[in-house]
Amino acid sequence: MIERDENGKLVWTPDRSVRPAPVKRTPSLRLVDMRKKLLEKQSEEKDRMAAELKEREARKAAERATGSPEVNTFAASIAVARGKKPVCLFGSLWYEGEVACLFADSNVGKSILAVQIGQAVAELERKVLYYDFEMQDDMVGQRYMSDGGEPYAFHENLLRPRTDYGMLLGARSAQRAFERIQADVSATGARAVIIDNLTALCPQSETGLDATLFLFGLKDLAEKSGVSVLLLAHTPKRDMAMALTQNDLGGSKRLFNFFDSIFAVGFVPGSKDMRYLKQLKCRLGQVRFDENNVLLMELRKDGDTGFLGFHTTGNGVEREILKGEQQQAASRRPLGNPLEKIVVALRENGVKYEVIAQACGISLGTAAKMVKAAARGPGKTA
Repeated sequence: MIERDENGKLVWTPDRSVRPAPVKRTPSLRLVDMRKKLLEKQSEEKDRMAAELKEREARKAAERATGSPEVNTFAASIAVARGKKPVCLFGSLWYEGEVACLFADSNVGKSILAVQIGQAVAELERKVLYYDFEMQDDMVGQRYMSDGGEPYAFHENLLRPRTDYGMLLGARSAQRAFERIQADVSATGARAVIIDNLTALCPQSETGLDATLFLFGLKDLAEKSGVSVLLLAHTPKRDMAMALTQNDLGGSKRLFNFFDSIFAVGFVPGSKDMRYLKQLKCRLGQVRFDENNVLLMELRKDGDTGFLGFHTTGNGVEREILKGEQQQAASRRPLGNPLEKIVVALRENGVKYEVIAQACGISLGTAAKMVKAAARGPGKTA
C-alpha cells in the first residue's frame, strides 16, 4: 500500500496483513500414474514379505518337528501354500513358478504365441528372458515390422539374450545352455524364462537323457529362485486328422510327467490363419480348454503397429473341428490289398455282406472288418 513517510513523501510498503492465495498445482496424469504404480508395487512387496515370513516360520516349525531342514511335514507344506495365491501369467495355462510346455507342429505359430505370451508377462512388470535358438535378429525384425517400416515397440522388460550357436555344438550342449540361463537370471533379475525350443538344445529328446536332465535343472531353478519357465517343443510326425494328445509331445510320457502345465496348438482344417489351443495338463487348477472346449484363435498382423499375434474368436469341440480333415484322410486312405479293394467295391455297390463273404471265400466278420477299416482313415486297422 502507499503511505507518506516522515518527510511527507509518498512511498509504497507491502501490506503484511494480506497474504496472496496459494497457487493450486494439479499433478500431471503421468505423476499420478507413477504414484499409483509405486503404491501398488509397495503393496505387492509387503504381501510378498508377509508370505515369505509365514513360509520361514512354517519351515522352522517343521524343522523342530522333524529334526531336519530337508524334511517337511504335510502340515507345514499346507501352511506355506495358504500364504501364497497362484498368479496367472497366461490365464489358467501358465502360473507363476511353474515349468510349463507349449508344443505344436512346424509352422503352426508356436513361436509367435510364445512371443505374445512374453510380451503379456513383461507388461506385468516382470523381466522376461526369451531364448530364441531358431530365428536370427533380422528375421525377428522383419516379422514385427509395420506397413510403414517401423518396428513394433516391445516392452522394455522383454529381453532377448544373444544366441551363441557354438554353445549347442558337441556333447553336454543342454548343460551349457542351462548354465547360461542360470547366469542370465542371476544377472538380470528375470522372473520368467521362455526357451524356444527343446529340440535345438536336445536333438535326441525322444530317446536321450539330455532333455530329462535339462528339465531337472529347470525345475530346481524354479523351486529355488521362483522363476517361471515356458519351454517350447516340436511334435514328432503325426496324423493331422487326429486329436492332440500327450503322446504328440516329443519324449511322450517321460517329459510329460515333469511339466506342471502343458498346452498345444493345432491347425484348423480348411483355414490358413485359424488355429485351436488345447490344454492337456494343469497342476494348480482344472483343465479348462479340453477336447470339448478348445480355444479358437486367428493369426493377425496389425499393419499400423507391426505386431503379429493370435486373437481369440471363441471355443469349439476338437472332434468337430477335425471332422473335415478326417473325412478327407479317409478318402485318401490306400487299401491294403487287392482282396480288400474288391470287398470295399462290392459293398459300395450295395452288395450284401453274406454275398461278398461267399464270393470272396472269407468270413462274414472279415468282410465287415475290411469295410470298416477302409472307412476309419489312415493308420487304422480292423
